Amino acid sequence: MEKIIEGKIEYESKKYGFYYINNILTLIPDEDLEDVWKSMFKSLKERTVDDNLFLEGITSSGHRITFINIKLIRQSGGIYKAFVPAYIIGNSNMTNPLPKIDNFETMIFYGKCIDNFFDPQKVIEFGNDNVNEINMKLKALKNDDILIEKDKFNLGVSSTLSRAEKNTNTPVVLKSYLQINFENKKSIAEVIEYYRKISELFEFLYLREHIKFEEIKLISSGKVKIENEIKDITNTFDFYYYLPEEDKIDLPDINSCVKYGQIETHFKDLYLTINNKKAYKNYYNLNRNDEFKITINKYHNISSAFESWFDINFPKFKSDTNENYKILKDKVIKFIDDCINQEDESDNKEILNGFKLDIEKMEGSLKEQIKYSLEKFKKCIINVKKNLISNYNIEYDSEEKLNEKISNTFKNTRNRISHGNMKDEVLFSDMDIVAYVIVERLVQCLVFYKANVDMNKIKEIVDDRF
Repeated sequence: MEKIIEGKIEYESKKYGFYYINNILTLIPDEDLEDVWKSMFKSLKERTVDDNLFLEGITSSGHRITFINIKLIRQSGGIYKAFVPAYIIGNSNMTNPLPKIDNFETMIFYGKCIDNFFDPQKVIEFGNDNVNEINMKLKALKNDDILIEKDKFNLGVSSTLSRAEKNTNTPVVLKSYLQINFENKKSIAEVIEYYRKISELFEFLYLREHIKFEEIKLISSGKVKIENEIKDITNTFDFYYYLPEEDKIDLPDINSCVKYGQIETHFKDLYLTINNKKAYKNYYNLNRNDEFKITINKYHNISSAFESWFDINFPKFKSDTNENYKILKDKVIKFIDDCINQEDESDNKEILNGFKLDIEKMEGSLKEQIKYSLEKFKKCIINVKKNLISNYNIEYDSEEKLNEKISNTFKNTRNRISHGNMKDEVLFSDMDIVAYVIVERLVQCLVFYKANVDMNKIKEIVDDRF
């Protein structure tokens, strides 16, 4: 059943009752019936729209709530409606004044995606002499703090006693978490950015368009007067966000998931790498069913992802690997610079500068980049290639000719798609499928390589995923 929240809110110095359900917020004015009746006859031109509002109110149960990034649209009768992409609600209604939704010191993520990544069962060990003896390894409850841009990140496991009447066979419930202790207190806008970054990290780890967290907690501290005494208190807030097609969201099989132990020493590097704004990330699957489909759109997206991550890793690829190319390219750029210096017309200078920029970016064709990556990561993808070649009965004379076939096939298919020569209902050839899957794995290799993950670990991750 969808959550229903009611309460009071103030907007543009007017008081409203609010009603929230199914991600839709409705504001109903607190005014006389005559005023409401008059407002129904206002012209459409007087109706207003406000974008990206943070609107704060108090729920009927006495909790403070903030609706985030909403776009209010005025309806007849002075009523407003808005879609709500996210909101934060307080847990406390017993303090006076109610704690403000601001100045957050800690953010904690819970969910199956965290459990699969940082397995909570690692805290359990069996006794040496008696398999029925179970101990909790307290040292495994939390990893060491990871300092990222002065904030402390840590992954850990929380344990709680379950209610006996509900879980008679599970006396202790274990949940993994990812906690961020901020160096400086954060605003709502800032914690939204942290949410985005953590989501992007786990979207990559699971190759999913969307990642669902069961809980996201925000914590702040404050002072409150209780019985004429000022006391320190901890305020806890819940952060909720909208996910499209939430019922279709899932995770890959747990055995194919990336584990914390595989990237432990490079968690910081991976976090920063994934949040590179130059990277193309629109190539993930929606769910398990989507994993087994190859479409024109997916083929195009994986090509864009490969090219963006290749450029991030090897921005001077061809110049670094071909001295003659570097010399010729430098000469062309120098010639263009000379033309720019001799040109008086600003429009012509702009054209020449654009041409120069295009030349500077020319560092090998897609086919050359794939061939280079096949050689660079050959140990990482050796098992993937063997399995694909065997499953699809691909014939080849040598490894070099096989790499030529893979890179040429992918390049040709991508070009046909880009030029509109392939339709959605097209059936991809076996070689198209082989090339697609291998390039998809090469994208993973490129990301982990940029994050300084060891080649043996990259191979382990790629093998698990396939």
